[in-house]
Amino acid sequence: MHAHALRHILLKALAFGVISCLFVHCANRAENCIYLIPKGFTGNVVIVFGQKNGEQIEYKNEKRLYRIPENGVLKTKFQKKYGIANMYFLRESSLKENDTIKYMNPADWNNIKLDSSKIAVWNLQSGNKLIGKEKVHFELLTIGQIKKSDSISNLRSNFMWSILDSL
Repeated sequence: MHAHALRHILLKALAFGVISCLFVHCANRAENCIYLIPKGFTGNVVIVFGQKNGEQIEYKNEKRLYRIPENGVLKTKFQKKYGIANMYFLRESSLKENDTIKYMNPADWNNIKLDSSKIAVWNLQSGNKLIGKEKVHFELLTIGQIKKSDSISNLRSNFMWSILDSL
């Protein structure tokens, strides 16, 4: 291999390494979160951030603690932080991080039986809506039996907008 070609390859590798390091170290970091789900709850959850009359800010083991109420709507004083974070979905009866409800990425659907009665979390999304002159940040997620995923997910949009419209 010629010295010029080798130098070209090394410069590309160095550039790729520098860009990769910058991406990893400069990526936005959010606080890790625990979502405490009521025992037996299935359905859609909306978390509305930055609410003056919202639930108090609470931490457990240096992680944000979101106590989801029975109706699935949590208004919190926490401000939304976008970025990379670890999320733990736990049943109310357990604050053990090794006793989580699994989050299902779209790629996971191919690896399970859709008739499964296993409880999972899916469709996690963040967004915002302009209400008056204020931008309200929210998260939306779905919890339920995998075999009922279509019927629960179909209710998401109406559920979310009815909550945000009521603010």
